[in-house]
Formats: sequence, C-alpha cells, structure tokens
Amino acid sequence: MKKKDHKPKKRPKPRKKYRRTIKRYSLRLNGGKWEIIKSLAEAYGKEKDGFLVTSSGLRRIQECKRFRELRNGLVASKFKSKYGLQARLWKLALKDALETLDRYWRRLISQWKARISRIIVSEVQRHYLYKAIKTYPNLYEVIFYGPGVSLKMGLSSRDLRQCRRHLQRWIRKTVKKSPRVKIYRSFLAEPETYRIFTHKGRQYISIMTFTRGKRLCIPLTGEGKISGQIRIVLDFEKERVEVHHTVWSKAKRAKGKAKGIDLGITEVFTESDGDKTIKNPFSLFDA
Repeated sequence: MKKKDHKPKKRPKPRKKYRRTIKRYSLRLNGGKWEIIKSLAEAYGKEKDGFLVTSSGLRRIQECKRFRELRNGLVASKFKSKYGLQARLWKLALKDALETLDRYWRRLISQWKARISRIIVSEVQRHYLYKAIKTYPNLYEVIFYGPGVSLKMGLSSRDLRQCRRHLQRWIRKTVKKSPRVKIYRSFLAEPETYRIFTHKGRQYISIMTFTRGKRLCIPLTGEGKISGQIRIVLDFEKERVEVHHTVWSKAKRAKGKAKGIDLGITEVFTESDGDKTIKNPFSLFDA
C-alpha cells in the first residue's frame, strides 16, 4: 500500500483586530466633587485652546508631529499653566491639541486627494501632487519654497508652477477657521494622572487635580479593566462622568440595515418596516 502524503496543515490566518471605545459611567457626584471636575475640565479646555491657537496655520503644520520637541522646549523655558494645571495635565492638553490639528489637516488632505484624480494634468504631475501632500514636510516645502527641492521628479518649471497653483487654490477654498475648544466637557488622562482601585466591592478612579498629591476619587458603576490613555467626559445633565477607553476586539461591527423589533401580543414580533409574518422570529438573532 502506498503511504499517503501527509501535507502540513495550513495555519489559520490571525483574525484582524478592531479598536472599540468602551464607556464606563460614574455614580452621580456630590456638589463638591462635581465643581472640582467641572473646573478641571474648564482649565484643561482653555489650556488646549491656547495651544490650538499658537500651533494653527499652514506655516505651523509640521508641529502636529513634533509633540516631544514642543514639550521639551516648554519644559526648558519653565512653562507654567496660567490656569493652574499641573505639569502632566498641561502636557496632555498640548498633546490633545496637536492631535486635534493633525485630524483637521488629514481631513483636508483627503479632500485634496480626491481633487487630484479629477484635474487634467499629466501622470507625472499627478504623481508629484500625490507625493507633495503625502507628508507635512513635503507640503510645507512645496507651498513655501516653490517646487520643492526633493520633489522635482524631472518636471519642467512650467509644470511645477501649475501643480503649485492647484495646491494653492485648494488651500484657499478649503482651509477655513482652525479648530477651537468651545465647550469644556472633556479631558485626556494617562496612567500617570489616574489610578483604578477597588474598595468594599466598588471600583473607583482617582484623578489628578490642581493640587499636587491630592486626587479626586470618583465611584464607578460596574467593574472592568481600564488602562492606557482614557478620556474623561462630563455629563452635565446627570452630573456624572464617563470614562472612555479603547480596547482591541476581534469582533467586526454588524453590517446591514438596523431593525427594531416590538414584542407584542397579537403578533409574536413586529419589525420596524412593518413585517408581522415571521415564521421563526428567533432566526433574526442567528449569527
């Protein structure tokens, strides 16, 4: 008998992970704690708004990716928050502001990419424009230093000027007011600025405040792991806070049209689109 060839089994491909935001809620805060967290969010918002103003504009576009450099420069100049924030908190406000500006410019650049595919230019010019907006240094070099020393790609001076005019026209049409902080209702927190602990079966989060060594303890509902960078969001209506943190999940977000189901008496189930003739209503929940 011939021996069967045993082929090595293929390893299953690792499932792609997706980032999901998990919300945790606190209990209703008493008057004293609520005023402290409100003043903390207001001071953080004003500090972030100040950094947004100083780092906005096309000439400062490269600062979006220079958090460490800007932070070290402020520390060397002995910067102090005029709103009373401790050093770790104003550094987070700076980081938050630069990330906000980065998202703002990325959104505009995605619009410019769509325009490149529609304009009538040569393939080399189109490739040049794609490369010009690929990174902030490239865009800065093309806009403020002419054609771009490292991006000429063999184009003539006339073609380079044409590409530059396209970019300048898109910038005039799309770049409006830079983002600002209008409502003071959230702030970032990192592991150095908060701590999660459990006391008598209740989970708490202690948050850094204006005073060194003094933290604000907030009781949370439920129990679960909270780690990494989080965002504290104020719920003004219920006078509580939400703790937003991200996790990696292998489950995909559900696709298709969402349906609402009403459990009735005369009909077993009624869908939101009016269908009442469901032979097996529980089939709606099958994977």
